[in-house]
Amino acid sequence: MSRLTTAPWLGALKAEGRARFEALGLPSTKAEAWRYFPTRALRGVDLGAAGPEASALDADHIAALRLPGTIACAVFVDGRFSAERSDLAALPAGVTIGSLAAALAADPERVRAHLGAVAPSEGAAMVAANEAWFDDGLWVDVPANAAVEGPVEVLFVTTEAAGPATHPRNVLVLGRSAELTLVFGWSGPAGRAYATNAVTEIALGDNATLRLANVEDEGDGATHVHHLQARQGRDSTLKTFSLSLGGEAARTSVRAELGAPGASCHLDGLYLAGGKQRLDHYTEVDHQAPHTQSRQYYGGVIDDRAVGNYIGLVFIREGASKTDAQQLNKNLLLAPTATANAKPSLEIDHDDVKASHGTTVGQLDEKSLFYLLSRGISPEDARGILILAFAQDALARLGEGAHAQALVHRVAAKLGAEAVLEAEEIMA
Repeated sequence: MSRLTTAPWLGALKAEGRARFEALGLPSTKAEAWRYFPTRALRGVDLGAAGPEASALDADHIAALRLPGTIACAVFVDGRFSAERSDLAALPAGVTIGSLAAALAADPERVRAHLGAVAPSEGAAMVAANEAWFDDGLWVDVPANAAVEGPVEVLFVTTEAAGPATHPRNVLVLGRSAELTLVFGWSGPAGRAYATNAVTEIALGDNATLRLANVEDEGDGATHVHHLQARQGRDSTLKTFSLSLGGEAARTSVRAELGAPGASCHLDGLYLAGGKQRLDHYTEVDHQAPHTQSRQYYGGVIDDRAVGNYIGLVFIREGASKTDAQQLNKNLLLAPTATANAKPSLEIDHDDVKASHGTTVGQLDEKSLFYLLSRGISPEDARGILILAFAQDALARLGEGAHAQALVHRVAAKLGAEAVLEAEEIMA
């Protein structure tokens, strides 16, 4: 049963989303934005099936997922907020982080001003599906001049008892000169087919700063689709890091709209694909105003028969003078059967700008590998050193703190290079 208020405007919004999804249908690989993603993974999934009430989740399970160094944690189980598993007591007065459904009940007009305003569903099938069937999600409201000291973790956990699909809807609102660091974590059971279709809307006031690490580590049978969209005010800063580790097929898309002078964004990421995984990243940066800046760096490490994809678009609109945009994607293939698809691109409608983009696809350097072997390093450790060195170019953009270091160790473990990383730390 839905937790949402029955306000007429919300019912109309959800009905509109459903009508749009039914008109559009599932995304097709004929669409450039979905060119490399196996949309067949979504076929046969009843996206609109109502899931059961949120399952109980053992406290030890949540504790095992928590990252060190975070000051608070909001927990969502099967798409719904779990107050008993959350720990939000350390948040400063005036800062609200919690359930979207609860915020809709308590202050519907405040939520109405932002819900669906940043990420509209027109022409976007999976956003429309989320709009039609979301039941809860994260609500963040940081007032002007408030700064949350330390990262806040948000865990989205799917259980064995979940329905075929969940649709978390997250709305993040930061007032003028507000500051916040968030870490999203997505996880679920192994050996079970399920779908996550999430939408995150971000509204940044003038001079606001949001740092968001998005860690996708779903179960091996999962299909994960997450669209993040931000609208930025003057001199605001958005820093996102997308880390993709799990799922059978996972797609994370980020769109940043730099709508006022001085706005900047850093969109970075790392994807580690193995087995038959398909990990997909899509970015759009829309420079709509003068004196805006964007930086993008995505790295991929791809093994076995896995496929890693990156499509990135940068728009520089007419009148967006003094824009400075850089975009780079690098891929490391660890097997002859691994595949990387990359397409960074620019669309420039103004002359007085600086813009660059590029991509590389390569393998482990044989000369470097031979050098390490000749110094008595084992083949496994030599390979680990080189792979980890490649991944560090992206990981360096995660920022500092215990939570970031824990994610570096998680990456090293997945790459089989944990011993190499520990040796580096001992020598440092």
